[in-house]
Amino acid sequence: MEPSIALSVLAGMATVVILHVAIWRMAPSSDPRFGLLGRLALGGVGISVLAHGFLAGFNGPDLCTVVWIDALAITCYFFVYAGVARSVSITLLSRLLRCPGGSLDVETLVNEYAASSRFEDRVEVMRKTGLIRVVGRTATLTPKGTAVSQGVKVLGAMTCSDVRG
Repeated sequence: MEPSIALSVLAGMATVVILHVAIWRMAPSSDPRFGLLGRLALGGVGISVLAHGFLAGFNGPDLCTVVWIDALAITCYFFVYAGVARSVSITLLSRLLRCPGGSLDVETLVNEYAASSRFEDRVEVMRKTGLIRVVGRTATLTPKGTAVSQGVKVLGAMTCSDVRG
């Protein structure tokens, strides 16, 4: 790989990660803010393109390479971030890590997770995005939520996997 391509992608991705960490530390939220992360990612691609233009000129094929490598790196970063920010398994593993010997009674572990704000946060995100309607203490699928659920069920069936939380 051309050094100018590698340096350009590195400049853009470093900018995304540094800004992501800085903004999330300055204004913590239980909302994953994927929209904001997406805008940061687009800004990072822009920085990569500008860096490559500065280092090696605005050569079309090389710029396409920079953009495609950025897209791959950003996609991987989104998956890692989503896993860290929203994964039930990661949450439970990190809780066990804080316990002496890495052990905790399963009932306590499940009860602590169920009592956490994670479920409320998830319900609120689904309500805001129009996937569910909440009336009193009842959540109901909207047409959009039904379509998403059915689509995931079909994808699960196609891949011979069961949809689980």
